[in-house]
Amino acid sequence: MRRYDLIFFDFDGTLVDTIPDIAYYANAVLSSLGQPDHGVDVVRAKVGKGVHQLLRELCPRLGDDAQALHAAAMKLKALYAEKPVVFSRLYPDIAASLGGPAGRGAPRRVVLTNKLEVLANAILDHFGLRDRFDEVVGDGGEYVLKPDPSAALRLMEKYGARSDRTILIGDSEVDRATAKAAGIRFGWVSYGYEALAPAGDVPDHVFDKPSQWASLSS
Repeated sequence: MRRYDLIFFDFDGTLVDTIPDIAYYANAVLSSLGQPDHGVDVVRAKVGKGVHQLLRELCPRLGDDAQALHAAAMKLKALYAEKPVVFSRLYPDIAASLGGPAGRGAPRRVVLTNKLEVLANAILDHFGLRDRFDEVVGDGGEYVLKPDPSAALRLMEKYGARSDRTILIGDSEVDRATAKAAGIRFGWVSYGYEALAPAGDVPDHVFDKPSQWASLSS
């Protein structure tokens, strides 16, 4: 299997199953607005594009009121930040599959997520995995969110990684589109939130379990 010098990892649906907590807090916000709850499966189908878009899709009327949408998003973020791990869990063998701490030679490992950057860091800290990554890049940071490729491109330049030696591992169409726009490889995780491989180009790799990542850097 091809070896890589820089590996980007999606977060939700790739490293951690966070949907139960996202649904829990999103429903708390919707309830405060007098809106009905949504099941975990409904929320799972709508994650990956940031908090504002999630709320737009769960409650379409918020899309017509920018102020109300912003307030709802801030409330969801605040609730989630108070206790980011209630029901979330790591996917099996994530810790072993990532190997030792980052920064000790190739490949570099970077989380590239549309989740709030502070939350992604907090959840990784909770599970004792923050040191496995050189950086965590997400919402609220200095980069534009996926599928815009600018974050990936700037980080490739930072780490001196060629496009053919860089891969993005994720579970969604957003991840596939990001990889394509950046001109890098895409590895789809079949255990994530999207039951079918993203439309478009065939993934360069398909991972049915995290332990298969080891071959990318050995």
